[in-house]
Amino acid sequence: MNTNTAIAVSMVQTEDLLPQGQSFGSDRLAKRVSRSGEPVVVALAGGGELTLPANTEIVPLVIFAAAGHLAVPQRKGSATLALEDLTWIAETAKDEDDLYLFARDLSDPSFPENFGWEAINYWEPWRANGKAFFAGGIAPSFFYFEAHAGDAEWERAAELSSLEEALYATGLPPLRNTQVAELTTQGVATIAIQQQGGRYDPLTGLHQAPPVVGWSLALTNPPVAITRSLPSWSPAEHYEFFFDFCGGLVFAFDAIREKWEQAHSHSGTTGYRLVLQALKSDSHIHPDQPIVEFSAVDDVDITGERIFRWAMDVERFVELADGDPQAANRLTADAFVGLLESLNLHSDVLANLREDWLSNKPFLILETARSRTTLHHLPAAWSLDSADESATIAASARKLAAGDVEPGTYRGHDANRLVQQHLAPLALAALTERIRAHDKQEILEAGLEQLNRVMDDGTRLREDLNRVAAHLHVVWDPQERMAEAMGNTLMLRQCNEIIVEAALRSTVADGPTLPITGRRWSGLLAAANAYRTMTTISERLHHKVAPFTIEITHAYEIKFAQDEQPAPGSWALDVDALDKASAGVSLNLRKSSVTESPVSMVELDQAMLQAEGASVEDFFHVLSALVRWDSFSQGSSVGSVSENAVIEWICTEANDTTGVRRERYSRALKLLVSTSEQLQKSDWEPWQTRTRRHRLLVQPIVRSDAGSLLIAPQYLMTSLSVYNNHLSQGVLPWTGGIPPEVGKALARIRDLRNKHFEIKVDEDLRNLGFRTIARVKAGDHGRLGVPTLTTEVDLVAAKPGDNTIWLIEAKDPASVHAVAETARQLRTFFRDSTNSRGKTKPSYSTQLARKDAELRPFIDQVALKLGLEPLTDGPAYCLSTLFVTRRVAPAGFVNEKFPVLTLEEYLRPWLS
Repeated sequence: MNTNTAIAVSMVQTEDLLPQGQSFGSDRLAKRVSRSGEPVVVALAGGGELTLPANTEIVPLVIFAAAGHLAVPQRKGSATLALEDLTWIAETAKDEDDLYLFARDLSDPSFPENFGWEAINYWEPWRANGKAFFAGGIAPSFFYFEAHAGDAEWERAAELSSLEEALYATGLPPLRNTQVAELTTQGVATIAIQQQGGRYDPLTGLHQAPPVVGWSLALTNPPVAITRSLPSWSPAEHYEFFFDFCGGLVFAFDAIREKWEQAHSHSGTTGYRLVLQALKSDSHIHPDQPIVEFSAVDDVDITGERIFRWAMDVERFVELADGDPQAANRLTADAFVGLLESLNLHSDVLANLREDWLSNKPFLILETARSRTTLHHLPAAWSLDSADESATIAASARKLAAGDVEPGTYRGHDANRLVQQHLAPLALAALTERIRAHDKQEILEAGLEQLNRVMDDGTRLREDLNRVAAHLHVVWDPQERMAEAMGNTLMLRQCNEIIVEAALRSTVADGPTLPITGRRWSGLLAAANAYRTMTTISERLHHKVAPFTIEITHAYEIKFAQDEQPAPGSWALDVDALDKASAGVSLNLRKSSVTESPVSMVELDQAMLQAEGASVEDFFHVLSALVRWDSFSQGSSVGSVSENAVIEWICTEANDTTGVRRERYSRALKLLVSTSEQLQKSDWEPWQTRTRRHRLLVQPIVRSDAGSLLIAPQYLMTSLSVYNNHLSQGVLPWTGGIPPEVGKALARIRDLRNKHFEIKVDEDLRNLGFRTIARVKAGDHGRLGVPTLTTEVDLVAAKPGDNTIWLIEAKDPASVHAVAETARQLRTFFRDSTNSRGKTKPSYSTQLARKDAELRPFIDQVALKLGLEPLTDGPAYCLSTLFVTRRVAPAGFVNEKFPVLTLEEYLRPWLS
């Protein structure tokens, strides 16, 4: 478990009848620890002692074992399992803390009176309900758990029957001896088998678990089992290589399933076991020696399986495969054919199988890249456990039940009032309380560490998905997986940012503090995510962007749902489709990069230097230099250093040997630092983005109360990307307090980008054979053959032979991220506005509708101006009007009069 959590387990061997009213050692120990604020010494059966630190959270668990099946009832204040229940939990748990959390909830003194035949009847609904029995505000007085959840065991056995057959065919142990067994929808499975020889030291109470061997299996006929994890694989780089190599290789066998099974149609071989290992480092490797050496370990076993070994020169394999997607297929082709040589197949059959292997989609893609940060491949970030989410929601529900909130369904203003007056403040109070339980400095350092890991995880996952989408054939949708990954990364990033910012705003805690652990950090994430979610819902309700309803049941369960009957004027934004489209851009499925415009930063540089004392280039120099920071404490990826040392580092990295820019770098650094004083003085609205001048994402260097600066390189890379993305679009990452000269320089960048984009759309269409008339000024109606033109037309285009004439309005709105920005963009596109003097400003849609009305009645004349031939047969010319944008925009995901497409989307029919 985590260092502050433990399970006290009593193992009881029994006959058919269970002991009644008996107290067990685990019960007594849990009570003793809970009543003590000091470390507790535990006597072990072997005569040794174990000291549990103060504040250890311990739960009692009693496990009964018998020769036959047991239906074990629960006991008040203690979790109770039969041994077979424990086995099922071990097979189906998703996280390492699940058994602890389940036992904690069962042993909670407030757990209601209950009845259930077996513990599996408790476990299945618990894990299906967000790792909670009940998340409402009014707890039931009695729980009755439906019987027969044990049917899941039979269903799982049926689901894994093909794997069970494959294990037998390849000579591996049966499923009952596996620790992990997972089956994919593509006919591939993975198992883990714990070896014999575990050792228990009764004196220290430590159990040394035996090593685990992993296998991946292609469930072909005959099946192929490949080592996925071996304790002997070392060093760590070799282990990682073989783990990934096997993960791809098993799918390569599945990809040639039909030909593989044909080749074995008259064979007595029941299955293959393939052991992967590295060539010994002391082996003399001749340059002409195969990179993958294959050999038979044994002849056909009496049960029909064959065992082979592939010994690989890992370094040469990586060197040759680097950047070459087909290299893995090519380098393993001889070894693959070697598996089949004993089948006495005709040479033409072997040649065809080899060709199929070579022509298959790549099964492994290796790309070595130089990391911009000194440390890379950081440990995984701490995750948000659904059990903590459920507990946080339940705590709020109890407060609602004790207050004056009535059950019912809330929508619109009523729903927003419920969030603003109750749900959001409750979430913030929970976050504040949990932060104050820890040392402020430790929170800041841990938060930045987690941000480093979140961004490192996210970057690797996006790169992996891009490689998969580009080169591999998979049954799942990479775009959906990318949307899910980006959403999870964003959630964890924003939650950790909220924790760090809230810690900066907090004061030093009174009294002793708790150590930070992954278990407690999940609680912090849960509170931060609750606050993030509540404030986002409030924003969506206020701005009427995809608004929610909130249902409070009579048991004070809190349920959120998309409002299917929103108030008039609401925006029915398809958030899922927007997220998936953004993920598609990240995947770059069609190899079409976002069309960027050449942007000169010279004027903006001078304006920023004059107004802020540091140019845009200075900001980039500071961030880029600190991304390369290389001094860290053991086990940490966050540097803690004085401001002078940071300035020295920046000057050295920027090659400013004379110190000419030292003052400018110092000024830029100051603008990039977040402090407690700043955040305590400013209005804290973490749901906002550009409207906040002081937020961690744009001031990513944290000054501790002791004065040192905390440097988080991976997170700084994210901030560097944010600055680049905003400035290249002609906006700052904040909106308030922008000096006039800076605002003018930014406006000029936006204007130049818009003009360049209009030209780019015209050029792309012309290159595809379109006839176009571009940039028609108001009053210049003769160019289009219409009697009047009251506003400028960006582009009219048509492809000879097609009866559609396109009226295109090219728009290049800056990327938006917050709900308020999204609503502002939607209003700009589709809603007229009136200023304080009563003057109406027409929306983009109103202006485009006017152009449409001026061209549509005269479409044939427009066709003549485009140089199109009159249509004598077939449909007449028709006008199709739309907006075309450079990037994915929310305006494209609401149901309004004119469609909004990206340039790539618009051109796709003619590019395919």
